[in-house]
Amino acid sequence: DVWWHNLKEKHRGIRKLLIGSSYRFFISFENTIMQDYITEKFYQGFLMDTVMVYLGAPNAKNFAPASDSFIHANDFSGPEDLGRYLLGLSDVDYTKYLTWKHLDNIKQELKFSPGFLNALAISFERSDNLSFLCRLCVNLSTEK
Repeated sequence: DVWWHNLKEKHRGIRKLLIGSSYRFFISFENTIMQDYITEKFYQGFLMDTVMVYLGAPNAKNFAPASDSFIHANDFSGPEDLGRYLLGLSDVDYTKYLTWKHLDNIKQELKFSPGFLNALAISFERSDNLSFLCRLCVNLSTEK
């Protein structure tokens, strides 16, 4: 039973990415909302070609790969306000959240935030070739 449970858990993340990629938004909510508390839930949202809506660390923008790379639920007064924003997003406004993923679409060099680069360095230090940030880099380097 333990083996089967571990096998199911191993593929859970892959299923989440496959399912999430078919939607316009990927909702990623942390279990705890606390300054500097960022988990894989934050970085998973960047692995898909969709816009992440994140609820978690108030300073999550410090750890994001780029400005306007996700929608922070904390920036809204409540669920209704957030819902109105999401429903009212034009295609142009929606696309701005994805621009950082497609370097060929912008005419200037993308500069990642210091917090994101630090998280990336820690991810590489773990020697875990399956870490979310490593997979994000692989996805970014792949031709779209």
